[in-house]
Amino acid sequence: MLDRKHKKLQGILKDNRRVLIAFSGGVDSSLLARVAKEALGRNALAVTIDCEMVPRRELKGARAMAKAIGIKHRAVKYRMLKNKEFTRNPQNRCYYCKRKIMGILLEAAEKEGSVLMDGTNADDVRGRRPGLKALRELGVLSPLAMAGISKNEARKLSRKLGLRNYDRPEMTCLATRIPTGETITKERLKRIEKAEEFLQGLRIRDLRVRDHDNIARIEVKREKFKIIFNNREKIIKEFKGLGFSHVCLDMEGRDE
Repeated sequence: MLDRKHKKLQGILKDNRRVLIAFSGGVDSSLLARVAKEALGRNALAVTIDCEMVPRRELKGARAMAKAIGIKHRAVKYRMLKNKEFTRNPQNRCYYCKRKIMGILLEAAEKEGSVLMDGTNADDVRGRRPGLKALRELGVLSPLAMAGISKNEARKLSRKLGLRNYDRPEMTCLATRIPTGETITKERLKRIEKAEEFLQGLRIRDLRVRDHDNIARIEVKREKFKIIFNNREKIIKEFKGLGFSHVCLDMEGRDE
């Protein structure tokens, strides 16, 4: 089954002379980039948007992943915080963000004579994601979804192809840490990034730091609670130094 879907994915890519891939360095876009490189060689280009919601660690990781795959890579800067529709943080914030970012990538693709593709998988299209509307409006192709590849299958195929990030936790942009309706600012994004980097330094991979005004709510898997408790004083000191007045641990964890 997985081999059949792999071949279907290769066929979808080979149907296009040149492709430009929206590349985050995550499991899905890395798999797409790997198969595109395999199918099209130098006619495949991976492009990463460098904006305020992307942690510097993630941008560095995307560059390293593209290098490991061997695909041509480019980073394009964009200041999303200039977009007021985005910063006011409405329910459909993801739509405004995806529409703008994919619009930029579409322009780049057209200049290259390429078809724009992204790593949306078969599970994603079954969910209610505002960003999907933007993809449809702009005519962005999602080969993984077209080949019927689910998230779990993407991980399995990535492992089979030797991609080192096959088990990487899902990463969402930093803006998702701020509750809907609360203004997104550069300062809030930066302190969220620094707070998460600090916890990553404690060897916690899958985590979120939610910014509820001046309250930090830490989400980690329940098996990692012990690390949080053992480093309680360090975490409080670090987070308060970043401007949070209170530091909380979400007792439900990220297991559900």
